Amino acid sequence: NPEYIGMLTLMVEPGTPLCDWVADGSFQLLTPAQVLTETRLLVEHLDSPGSVFRMNHASNYLTLRGTLNGDQPAMLETIRRAERDLSCLRPEEWRGL
Repeated sequence: NPEYIGMLTLMVEPGTPLCDWVADGSFQLLTPAQVLTETRLLVEHLDSPGSVFRMNHASNYLTLRGTLNGDQPAMLETIRRAERDLSCLRPEEWRGL
């Protein structure tokens, strides 16, 4: 079991090839709702007792923190609440590196 598991959300920097790919449609970013689904699937399937989990970087739409596996139910409830009400998410303009 790792001591620490951290999760970041992809951000595209202007002037990079990835930015060009997004602009020309050859790379499609996940929507905030899709990021939540991906996050929920990851947290549901993590089995790492004692690992510290953090998703608190400025790039993340949602802040999560806990220790696995004990805090998993509370983290999943936070994710499900955000899935039902996307207004809980960090606004795009507040996300940063």
